Amino acid sequence: MRLKDLTICCIVLYQDSSVGFNDINITRMQQLHILKQVLNLPFLIIGDWNVLPEEATASGWLDILQLGLFLPQHCTSTLKNISGRVIDYGALTPAIKPILDSLVPDLEAPYGPHLGFFLNLHGAP
Repeated sequence: MRLKDLTICCIVLYQDSSVGFNDINITRMQQLHILKQVLNLPFLIIGDWNVLPEEATASGWLDILQLGLFLPQHCTSTLKNISGRVIDYGALTPAIKPILDSLVPDLEAPYGPHLGFFLNLHGAP
């Protein structure tokens, strides 16, 4: 995404479900790491991590990628009909955190089992 004086690499992530950081998901994280090194751009990742934020943090991959998490606002679950399971969220390079306004669930989206989200960014950080 190109902003006035800033280019950001935006990524939609989907990790395999119910397996944590298995070989496939670790390979995806390694690919993100290579991409980040090659592009040398700030990252904005949003998607279905398929693990709780605590698990993503404990995996060490956020430290390796030098990213911080951001979670949906006013949301205790990102899955319809399942409570207490936030597995859809974002991560970004801390230097671009000022552009982030909010990640808000779209409670009226007709699809599932995951909620949809609106990612709101500031026009002039």
